[in-house]
Amino acid sequence: MTELNSSLDSAAHKAYAASADTLRPVVDHLLSGMHQAVERLADVAASAVDRAAQSGEYLKDTQAQAVRGARGYVREKPLTSVGVAVATGFLLSWALRQR
Repeated sequence: MTELNSSLDSAAHKAYAASADTLRPVVDHLLSGMHQAVERLADVAASAVDRAAQSGEYLKDTQAQAVRGARGYVREKPLTSVGVAVATGFLLSWALRQR
């Protein structure tokens, strides 16, 4: 009986070794593909972060430029600026009351 168990163990080990040798290239190929996919995803994510940072800088610069322009206009034409502000407030108040 022990010889039977021993021969079964030996056969099982041989089958395991053969299947491991057969599957190793498949597993290596799958791991390589997964590694490449992760690298591509990381590149895409890094690119998206860079674009978002650039967009944020662009918006910040645009806002600063608009504020500078508005300040310059108010300094050059203070009465017109007050008139525009009053008219805008009046129109907004009227529009909100209509609801």
